[in-house]
Order: sequence, then C-alpha cells, then structure tokens
Amino acid sequence: MQIFMQIPYLLYYIFQSSLYIYKHYKMSCLFNSLSYFINDDSFKIRQTICDYLEQNKQIIDGVETKEILIYENTNYVQHMRNICTWGTQLLLSNLQK
Repeated sequence: MQIFMQIPYLLYYIFQSSLYIYKHYKMSCLFNSLSYFINDDSFKIRQTICDYLEQNKQIIDGVETKEILIYENTNYVQHMRNICTWGTQLLLSNLQK
C-alpha cells in the first residue's frame, strides 16, 4: 500500500525530467546521435565543432571557412553554440575534420 502512495510523485518526477530533456535537448538530435558513437557529451561535441569553425580551419579543400560562413547567418557560430538550434550540414561536414 505504501508503494502506491509514491506513484504520483514518481510520475511527476518522470514528467519533469522528460520535460527538461525535451526543452533543453530537442534541437540537439544530431549531436545526441553523434555522442552515442563518439562516446562524448553532445554539448561538448557541438562546442568543439563550433570552435573549429571559429578558428577558420578548412572544411573544404582550397576554401577558407570564413568564405563559406559569409553565406550563412552573420552570427552562425554563436547561433550554433545554442543547444536549441538544429545542427546543419556545415557542422556535420566539419565533424570529419
């Protein structure tokens, strides 16, 4: 009988935890998937890729990264650092470097 009294609290905790995960990681599905294979935190993966872009390292042979970023959002790297932003092909192609 005692255990049945705990069920509403347990359900509330599960709901709150799920809501937190949805709210904070819903746009990080690319990085969450990568973290499964890379065995690292999805936030850290996102930040590492953004650092790489920010340092203007090459992602396409013969083309500087800043030349590619001109065609994106003016604050592309800062925007991508946000965990509520979808990952893009540009970030994914950067991963292989």
